[in-house]
Amino acid sequence: MIKFSIIMTAYNAEKYIIECVHSILKNDYTNFELIIINDGSSDSTEELINSLNDKRIRLINTEHIGNANAKNTGITYATGDYILFIDSDDLFASNILTILTNEIEQSHADLFIFQWALFQSRVGESEVSPQGNISIDGMGTAVWNKLYSHAIIKQISFPKDTIFEDVAFSAQAFLRADQVVFIPRVLYYYRQHKASLTKMGHEPEEHLDIITDFSCLIKDVNSLNFTISSAELSQIGILIHKLVLDHIKSILRENEMNKNTFTVLNDLSCFLKQISFQFKPVYSKNRIENLKAKYLVLLIRLHLYRLATLMFNWKNIMK
Repeated sequence: MIKFSIIMTAYNAEKYIIECVHSILKNDYTNFELIIINDGSSDSTEELINSLNDKRIRLINTEHIGNANAKNTGITYATGDYILFIDSDDLFASNILTILTNEIEQSHADLFIFQWALFQSRVGESEVSPQGNISIDGMGTAVWNKLYSHAIIKQISFPKDTIFEDVAFSAQAFLRADQVVFIPRVLYYYRQHKASLTKMGHEPEEHLDIITDFSCLIKDVNSLNFTISSAELSQIGILIHKLVLDHIKSILRENEMNKNTFTVLNDLSCFLKQISFQFKPVYSKNRIENLKAKYLVLLIRLHLYRLATLMFNWKNIMK
């Protein structure tokens, strides 16, 4: 029985994918499968993977279906007891699988959260990882610094055809986990470079994907056949409000103010209003920051977009 299924999605990943795969293959622990979803790459990604000729690698070629759909495809092929995700330009620590195996044997938990470090081609590494906050709003939304039991993964999926597919996935896993364990060790290295997807700007309407993602989370919360604690509901509320606010700020920072931008901002603020009946509008546990966020959203809700932009820019200047 395979212990770990490692899922990697790859789109035109020829520059870094071999280094990424080697960081996985050099682990001392060998009972794993690496499932690579080649998401319609037009470069040499497929040829590079085939050249490795390792029986633990399973290459699945698809047309370009996007990250969310590619990850879901990877899950359908996974046979391991536990599932990990890795981006095709990042690296695993050389002992990650051994450490995770030991942690599983000690706790038999359903969800593990571990630390990660930022790096630029191995130069100037700096730790920017979570410091032990085991909560829905504090563990981070990235899926690559977490280990999920297959039993939980098969109950959830990434929202189809979305860009910000990760934002609610771990929250859904957290709710289903009987036990969550934090591992205070850096086991993942996130590469920072100009082509990093998360650093790229988005058109205003692309930010509406966050509504789709969180609508799926809310639907899931309302359909669960077990009671969610008030603390977990509060954490979900903070997660949603904080990340939607982050998208509003990204729009104010990166996009020209025009009718299309105003429409998107209004849609995001309306979504926050719709969910306020179920989730208390809390954007931050810091009282002052929470108040500032509420004022910013209120200005958008009143269609005072340019004033909201001025407020946002002034806040950034004063930092």
